[in-house]
Amino acid sequence: MKKDLFRNILCSIAALAICLGCNAGQDSIFPRSFHKTCEPVITNPDVLAPVFQKLHSGEYLRIVHIGDSHVRGHSFTVETRRILEEAWGSQAVVPQNITYQTTAIATETGLPGLVYHTIGKNGATYRTFIDQDRIQLIDSLKPDLVIISLGTNDAFGATFDSEAMLANMDTLCTILQEHNPSAKILLTTLPFMKKDHPAQLRHPAWARTF
Repeated sequence: MKKDLFRNILCSIAALAICLGCNAGQDSIFPRSFHKTCEPVITNPDVLAPVFQKLHSGEYLRIVHIGDSHVRGHSFTVETRRILEEAWGSQAVVPQNITYQTTAIATETGLPGLVYHTIGKNGATYRTFIDQDRIQLIDSLKPDLVIISLGTNDAFGATFDSEAMLANMDTLCTILQEHNPSAKILLTTLPFMKKDHPAQLRHPAWARTF
């Protein structure tokens, strides 16, 4: 069922396990090593009930996915958009040839359907998006669901401060909620790192937690 596909895709994004490669079939752009990396799970899935309800209502469902280079790279996020549009129809957006050099903000047609925007910046942290211009851009897209894929660069710093990171997470989510009170927010886990990555060695407990 299409509802199950949408839920599975959100689970995949939430875990950042890149399980979309499995759902997308043999033509997936994802390396085989990313397939079935772990079981995707959404914590408190009932919070997303309004998102699923709107998806079935025949109205617009606008998703804004923000993040660091994992989003800016226009790789798995573009694949996500393609799968969602295949499942729910692409009539709500103008066809785009998205590359690394282009924006991944969709242009709406005025027809109802699913709209998936992505806004990424290389090296971004939570603090990067606590920025008036970026908040205004997100607001202008009128999101029903904001997906936040940040935290990797926060954890990379040699002077990593867990309390500061949590404070920035809380600040960003609070601002987004105040500006978009009807929108739901989905925080994703960090992508996997090699066990010998400097960030793993500096902050093993946080690396395991995230």
